[in-house]
Amino acid sequence: MDAADLIAQLEALLTEERAAIVRLDGAAVEALAYRKKELAESLERRPKDERARLAGPVKRLVTRLRHNGVLLLQARAILSEVLMGPGVTMPRLGASTVHPTAPRAARHLSVRG
Repeated sequence: MDAADLIAQLEALLTEERAAIVRLDGAAVEALAYRKKELAESLERRPKDERARLAGPVKRLVTRLRHNGVLLLQARAILSEVLMGPGVTMPRLGASTVHPTAPRAARHLSVRG
């Protein structure tokens, strides 16, 4: 499998991951994370010149990875608020970025759009 095939597979996984985030399907997101890691490691093992030729597609992958990461953080914040109340953090994962007195509409970002 060449680097272009690996990138195509990563792109497909990112699409699946976004759909899983929208469904709030944590198990699917976790399974996809392991598969993405395997593919990224395979890509890293490709010859440097082969990877260099794919700089554009890799940049697009990075953008999509970041976008999905933002969606995951927002989904986590929303679930934290639903489960524990406004402004309360979930244990072990850091401080909430939501101010407890912020208007309700300001505390939400859709993970579906």
